[in-house]
Amino acid sequence: MISTLNFLNTITDNIDLFIVEKDGTELHRLTKTSKSEYTVILGHVEKIKE
Repeated sequence: MISTLNFLNTITDNIDLFIVEKDGTELHRLTKTSKSEYTVILGHVEKIKE
């Protein structure tokens, strides 16, 4: 079951990758480079237990 939404958005003149929970909480910007990210490759990532 999908629990997150991944999307590209432009905050400045740069396209960045974001992820958010399906209920709209926990918005995170995943990329912060000076260049735009146009291509996204998605896969399953397991959370590392601390």
